[in-house]
Amino acid sequence: MRKWAAMALAGWCMAGICPADEALDAWLGAYPAKLDAIQSVREKAEMRMEMAMGGMKSQNAIQMEFIYRRPDGLVAKGMFFDLYCLGTNATTYQPMQKEYRRQEIEGMEELLDGFQAKMLMLMSDKKVMLRTDEEGRAEALDEFFTSEEARRLPDEELDGRKCEVFVDQMETMFGARSSWAKIWLDAETGLLRRFESIPAPEWVKAGEEADDDEMNRALRDMKVSYVVLEQRVNEPVPDEAFLFVPPEGATEEVVTEDEAEAEELASEEQEIQEASGLDRFELSGQAAPEFELPLLAGGAFRMSEQKGKVVVIDFWATWCGPCVRALPEMKKLSEAYAGNPDVVVVGFSTDDAGNLEKVRKLVEKNKLGYAIGIGPEVAKDAYKVQGIPCIVVVGKDGTVQGRRVGFSPQLEKDLKRAVDALLAGEALESAKPYTAEEMKKIEEGICPRCGKRHGDSSSRGGVKLNEKAFKLRWSREVQSSEPARSPGMSGERITSVLPPRTFLQLDGTKAVLVDAATGEAVQTLDLPAEICATNEQGQIPELVYLRMPEGAAIVGYQEHYTVTKKGSSTNYRNRKTELFGMRLPDGEVWRKKLSENDSIRGLFAVPVSAQEDLLVGASWNEMKLFTSTGGVALTQGLDYRTRAMFALDAEGKPVLYLLGKKIEMYDILWPIEGKAPEGEAAPVAPEAAPAAEAPAGE
Repeated sequence: MRKWAAMALAGWCMAGICPADEALDAWLGAYPAKLDAIQSVREKAEMRMEMAMGGMKSQNAIQMEFIYRRPDGLVAKGMFFDLYCLGTNATTYQPMQKEYRRQEIEGMEELLDGFQAKMLMLMSDKKVMLRTDEEGRAEALDEFFTSEEARRLPDEELDGRKCEVFVDQMETMFGARSSWAKIWLDAETGLLRRFESIPAPEWVKAGEEADDDEMNRALRDMKVSYVVLEQRVNEPVPDEAFLFVPPEGATEEVVTEDEAEAEELASEEQEIQEASGLDRFELSGQAAPEFELPLLAGGAFRMSEQKGKVVVIDFWATWCGPCVRALPEMKKLSEAYAGNPDVVVVGFSTDDAGNLEKVRKLVEKNKLGYAIGIGPEVAKDAYKVQGIPCIVVVGKDGTVQGRRVGFSPQLEKDLKRAVDALLAGEALESAKPYTAEEMKKIEEGICPRCGKRHGDSSSRGGVKLNEKAFKLRWSREVQSSEPARSPGMSGERITSVLPPRTFLQLDGTKAVLVDAATGEAVQTLDLPAEICATNEQGQIPELVYLRMPEGAAIVGYQEHYTVTKKGSSTNYRNRKTELFGMRLPDGEVWRKKLSENDSIRGLFAVPVSAQEDLLVGASWNEMKLFTSTGGVALTQGLDYRTRAMFALDAEGKPVLYLLGKKIEMYDILWPIEGKAPEGEAAPVAPEAAPAAEAPAGE
C-alpha cells in the first residue's frame, strides 16, 4: 500500500495482529472480485495535512473527488489537475493555469499509462478497480503490502460501516523517509474509507534515526489523513456527470505541431524507460566523462580504469530523503553482482566535505559494501545531475547507457534489468544519442513532455522575459563548476535593492510616509480601518506608497483564512488573497480578489522614473506587474533556479537583473505599449475618505 497517498505518513501500534505473509496474500487473492462487483461509485474526500517547522504550524486540506461508471466514464479531481472522460473523449484541466485540453483516446488504459496519471494521486483501490488489463491490474496489486512489516488488524466499524483494517509503510513525495499509516477498507465494497498517519508499530524494530535537517524532520513527522466525506456505490450516474464545463476565465490549450511531436517523443521515452529501466538524457550514447572519486575506504575510483565493465554510479546525499531510501536498493544491486568482476557499483556522495562523518555514519548504518566516496562538484555537473538520487549506467565500451532519477521500490529490479541486458550484449534504447535537433530543443528549454518552454525543463534553458516589458541589454554565461541551484525555501526569488522614493509604515490606522532621501516624516494619513485590519492569524497587511501619472495611491495585499478548531488543534485554510488600494487624495478604496491559485509573497513599488513607480507583486515562480488600481498589466514566469533583482545601473536608471546560470540585465519598458490591463478593480465606498496630498518634495 505504498501509494495509498504519495505523502509523508507515520504509522500504528496495536495488539492482536495477524501474521503478515499468509493473511495478506489470502486477502489480496479475493480483493479484486469485490471491486469488480462495483458498477459505479461517487466519492468526495479530503486530504488533510499538518506540518510544523521553525516554530510555525502549517495546516491544509485539499478537496478530492472521484466518479466512475463502468466501462468508460471517469472523473478524477486531484491536487494538481482534473480529469474527465466519457468513452473516447477526455479532457484534462489544470486549475492553477486555468487551462484545459480535449483529446481523443483509445481507451481508459491510455489515460492510466500517461505520465499525468501519477499526478492524479489515485488511491490504490481506484487503480485496481480501473484496470481491466491483466498486466496493469497485477502492477496495481503489487503496490499493496510492499513492506515486510505490513499487518492486518482486527476489523472495526467506521461511520456505520464494517471495515477491514491494515497497517503499512508509506512512500513520500516530498523527500522524507517512509513512515506509517492505518488504513480502513469497506468490508463489503473494498473501497478505501480512511487512512491516517500514526506512530511506528511496536513490531517494527527501532532503528537509529538518520541525520536529518529541519525540513526532512518536519516532512517525516507531518500528520496526514485521507477522509471520505461521501461515498455512494452502484447508483445511476448520468452522462452529464462526466462532461467538462469550462469555468469562467478558463482557456483551451491548442496543441501545435511541435507540441504534438514532443508528446510523441515523450511517449517513446516512456516506452524506452519501461523496456530498459533507464531514461535517455543528454549524455546518452556519449563517452562517460572522466572523474576521480576519493573513497571512504581509501584509494580512489577512476572512471577511466573501468573499461570493459558495466558501471552503475549513484549520485546521492545524506540530506536527501529519497536518496537514503534508495541506498538499500543499491545495496541489493551490488550484492547481486558481488561475484561478477564485470559489474561495478559506486556511490558518489554529493555532500560537502564537511559532511564526511555523516556519510560514514550512514554507510555503516546501511552496511554498504560497495565503493563510496564524496566526489567533486565538477563531476556532478559533467554528468548533468540536477535532481538526486540520480543513477547513471555506463556500458562496457565506456559510453553512457541512460539514467534513472528518483526513488522507486522497483529501483533494484529496474537497474538489474538494464545491467543484465548489457552483460548479454544487448543494445539499450536509452543509450540512443539525442539528435542535433533534439539537443537544440533541450538547450532552448523546451520540455520533452509537452513541447512547451518551462522554467525547470532544462539544465540550460530558462524562461524568456516578455519583450514588451523588458529589453535585454546584455547577457553573460557564467562558466562555473558549481551547477545552478534553486534558492532555499527561505530565500526571496524576487527582490528589490532599489529603495522606493517614499517609505510607508503603519501606526495603528495611520500611514506614516517617510521620505527615503532625507528620512523625514513628510505626511501622516488616516486610513480606513478595513485597510489596516489584521487577518485571522493576526498579520497586518503589507502596504506600499505608489506614485502614478493618474495620481498617488496606497496599495496592499492580505491573505484571509477559514479557521476551524477541533480540540487543541486549529486549522487555517486559505480562503482568499486580496489586493486593495486607496486613491489619493480623494480616499476612494478599491478591492480585487485574486484567483484561487494566485498568491503574493511580496509587493514592491519600483521607481521607474522621478515621478512614477511600478507596482510589482512577487510569488515564488512569477511576478505580476499591476496598475495602480489592481489591473494585471503583465504576468511573467521565472526559472526556478533564477533570482530576479530590481536595481539601478551605473547611470541611475532602474533595471532588472536575472541571476542564475546566466547573469542578464534588462531595461524596464514601462508603460507597456498596446497592452490593456486585465481585471481592473472596481472602487468601493471607503469607511473614511481622508483628504490627502502627495508627500512634500515628490
